[in-house]
Amino acid sequence: MAEMSLPSISKRDLKTYQIVKTSTVPVYKSTYLPTGSPVFIKLLPLTEQNKRDRQTILCAVEYASRRRSERLAEIVGLFSTPNAIGIVTVWMSNESLHSLLYQRDLYPTLPLSIRIRILADIAAGLSFLHNQQHPIMFQRLKPCNILLDAQYRVKLSDFWLLNLQKVSFSKEQEENTSVIYLSPQRLKNQVLSTADDMYSCGIIVHETLSRKQPFQENNPLKLETEITRGIRPQPNIEDILKETSLQPSQRANLSQLTHLCWHQNPLMRPTADVCLTRLNEVLQHFSKEEIQRDIDTLNEGKERAVQQPQEHIVECDIKYLDEGWLSRSHMSRAQSLPEESTEEDLPCPETRKQKRSVFTDRQPPDNSKSRFSERHL
Repeated sequence: MAEMSLPSISKRDLKTYQIVKTSTVPVYKSTYLPTGSPVFIKLLPLTEQNKRDRQTILCAVEYASRRRSERLAEIVGLFSTPNAIGIVTVWMSNESLHSLLYQRDLYPTLPLSIRIRILADIAAGLSFLHNQQHPIMFQRLKPCNILLDAQYRVKLSDFWLLNLQKVSFSKEQEENTSVIYLSPQRLKNQVLSTADDMYSCGIIVHETLSRKQPFQENNPLKLETEITRGIRPQPNIEDILKETSLQPSQRANLSQLTHLCWHQNPLMRPTADVCLTRLNEVLQHFSKEEIQRDIDTLNEGKERAVQQPQEHIVECDIKYLDEGWLSRSHMSRAQSLPEESTEEDLPCPETRKQKRSVFTDRQPPDNSKSRFSERHL
């Protein structure tokens, strides 16, 4: 194997961290001391000490990190603990698409222009990955892995976990892929293809335009069977689009694109390039000046909401950052994140920034005073 080009990040480079819930497994926010920049630390827990699995992950991350695009999250380096490998990426100030859609106290309304541009950015990211010499299939596309920078431009995350079916991940990591975004072919364990990503893209188009969790009203015990039989999210995309300011031709364009993306037959699904072209056609409905005004309005509303009284945020010594210590069997040893009644049933629960808390600085958690609540679907 060629020498790794990604920097190796040690505990001395990070010092402290906070727990942030932008995914179905804990994600950690820290400061990369050599640059002073905030970063994500995404831990990939393994079921056991396995040198082969570690090497497979390192090779996959190294390969993916060499593919550079404005629509992909930048990998800063690799952080290693005894029980996990941590991928360190640049922190995104507006967190994820999931945050944008469901933190309604911060974003009571979402301008359509920003939502359409986000969807076009997602298609652009998929187009870049799918058009590599050896196509990179995202496999885990969902709002939690669609990060947003200060201007609400998309940076796809977790795209580096390509072709790792043989790696022995922990149960928590295996559950990190929500059924609601998986194509019928994925649910039947068929051969992976880029068409699976396009199915996920169609589900996300519906979710982004409706701000409603897909399949929320379906019986979760029957959901896999229903998806493989052709059931798709409600309400109808046509009804959602009727409430927008788009022209009839643009609404028809979006409606048809959504239905094609989640088509039962993967051969009928459009490529990411086609999806990008059609979304850009809709995006032309909005001028650059209008989009910028919508961004400014969104940021002003968010700033006012964040100024409300908030709990004290405490940082923890980086030496405690070990997935073995924070595994499901040790959840009672960590302090809880505040429960959000409006979000607790969503597939990727996130905690509002102004109410987020972690356990005490530099002290091991107290079993009698703390808990850690998390859902995995």
